[in-house]
Amino acid sequence: MNNLRSYAEALESICENRILGKKAVQKLMYLIERKGVEFKLDYKIHFFGPYSSKLDNILHVLESDEIIHINTTGRTHTVSVIDVSKCGGEELSSEEKDTVEYVISRFGDKTAIELEGIATLDYVACNLAGSDRKSDNDIVDGVKRIKGTKFSDSQLYQYLEIMKEYQYLS
Repeated sequence: MNNLRSYAEALESICENRILGKKAVQKLMYLIERKGVEFKLDYKIHFFGPYSSKLDNILHVLESDEIIHINTTGRTHTVSVIDVSKCGGEELSSEEKDTVEYVISRFGDKTAIELEGIATLDYVACNLAGSDRKSDNDIVDGVKRIKGTKFSDSQLYQYLEIMKEYQYLS
């Protein structure tokens, strides 16, 4: 899937009834993609966790087309949806919409920092060297190598349990 309509629809669901910054949007889109919606956003690890430069570019295209608004007046650049109907392309399938709602219902109330920790932990778990399932300690140590002391061990183990409970990690 690689069209603006699908991204805009996901953003509309993400931003409905909440004010979110670009960092939180990045992490929720990452979690949606990890749950099976094929946005092909090519996430890489970045200072604030998994980051897609492609998604950042898409956000700016959607803003220039007046489909979304990015408010840059505050410390956090917030995203709001103006009018998805201006977007061409294929809509999300009913299964993809269900996946988007699944992720939002579980992670939509998390803060940007919590989403950063959760998404980073998932990214590390999925991208540790080797194909074998790594131990919980290996995953937490991998996050700490990237994030230093930003997250406590107890926070990371809590995020790990959340990701297992929602069947991201087995």
